Amino acid sequence: MISLSKGQRIAIFSALALVVIIIALPKTVPFDEESQKVSVEGAEGSIEVQIAEGVSSVLRSGAPMQGIMMLRQVLEKEPGNVKANLALAVFSVVSGQYEKAFDRFQLVIGAEQKDESAARFLAETYAREGKIEMIIGPMMEYRATVEDQAIQKQVDELINELNKI
Repeated sequence: MISLSKGQRIAIFSALALVVIIIALPKTVPFDEESQKVSVEGAEGSIEVQIAEGVSSVLRSGAPMQGIMMLRQVLEKEPGNVKANLALAVFSVVSGQYEKAFDRFQLVIGAEQKDESAARFLAETYAREGKIEMIIGPMMEYRATVEDQAIQKQVDELINELNKI
């Protein structure tokens, strides 16, 4: 088996997490051709559509703040929306705004409709900040939500390695 350093594992976990989010969400965004603005009001009124468009706008347009604003508008309507909070948390990590990411991941983990990836993302964010002692709790929460035994074994190995540090 290939031995990976802690930094390499964190980088791999982060990359995989981002790929999962990108794959899971729709990729189209309606643009107004003349003004190059994303249409939020005409988004068929669906919160889910607005979230998908916001994420897509951040990932694919030259103006990611428009997508961030769409996600914030969703949270103005539904402050506890798990998908919008999770997306903003991930984008906070990408932009280096770790404190915002910690808060949003905690909201997602505490929600009734838990997202199994939130605990993993929170652990990765702690790792990026060098807060090794804070990683084990979220990783154990993530392990409890995952049914795949191979992933559980990987999490156990990572936790054991972290306990040695």
